[in-house]
Amino acid sequence: MQIRKFDEELKIIKKLISILNRYNKLYKEISKDRCHSFDEYIRTGFTDEDEFIKPKLWVDIMQEILGFPKDEYIPELPEKTGLIPDFTPRDLRAHPFIFEIKGSNCLNLSIYRDKIQEYIKPPAKWGVITNMQKLCVYVKDFPSSINTYSFDFLILYKSYKSQPKKIMEFENIPVDQNLLRHFIANKKWFIISCFDYMLGSFFIKFPYFYSMSIFILGNTKY
Repeated sequence: MQIRKFDEELKIIKKLISILNRYNKLYKEISKDRCHSFDEYIRTGFTDEDEFIKPKLWVDIMQEILGFPKDEYIPELPEKTGLIPDFTPRDLRAHPFIFEIKGSNCLNLSIYRDKIQEYIKPPAKWGVITNMQKLCVYVKDFPSSINTYSFDFLILYKSYKSQPKKIMEFENIPVDQNLLRHFIANKKWFIISCFDYMLGSFFIKFPYFYSMSIFILGNTKY
């Protein structure tokens, strides 16, 4: 039912917002009392890849939003060789994507395009890179990120903060914004919601409110 689907997606968004709010004290600590919330912190940007974004914030999203148990993904080796992605699902056939995480001070994710392309090796098909302000998705041998699947955490956060009851309508978001509706992998599926678009037969499209679609990206089998 559409209402049930709406409720489930709203729960996912609320959960994501709660994770972003979880570290308000740490935002304040890292910024030396300059930032007191996610939007203030992420908009400023700090050298926090290894201190905060990678080991804390993204791990929470991996486990609580994407639904990966600790033993279902492989973090980068402590030696930081740079030869493997930051996070790789153990079963790349079920989850054909890798994750590369950057600090909030990384202003241009596209400079890591070649690095992401090197990481995308069969059976992986997609590379995901984020600095927790933006998230970009790359496909092997495609020169730029897939705009439709790239979104802005900051816009989502600010939209929810200003209009929590209307977040599913995105009345204050320009129609050309390719924005996260929800981003989740649970015991069955890894789901990305975004504006009406389809990339090959791998994506399964479902009807949704306000000309939006839900796309199923990869069958996950825990």
